[in-house]
Amino acid sequence: MDAQSFQHLLARLDRLTVKQKSIVQHALQISVPRDDLVEAIPDLKSCPHCAADATQLASWGRSGGLQRYRCKACRRTCNALTCTPLARL
Repeated sequence: MDAQSFQHLLARLDRLTVKQKSIVQHALQISVPRDDLVEAIPDLKSCPHCAADATQLASWGRSGGLQRYRCKACRRTCNALTCTPLARL
């Protein structure tokens, strides 16, 4: 959401009913466990395919909320879960 739209949303909050404000407050307090898990995943220290140093890994977009990388040595893509039991979940 861009800044202008966000400011417009904030300006309209005072027009909500008490029940609507309660619903908004509850929605803002809900923590998505998946986000917590993604934040807990450590950065890659090497390519999981060829063991090249992390300096050989270049950012290659995002998929499923995870940063993807492409190895300059073997040219394969990976993320922090590649070659782990959590891969493809």
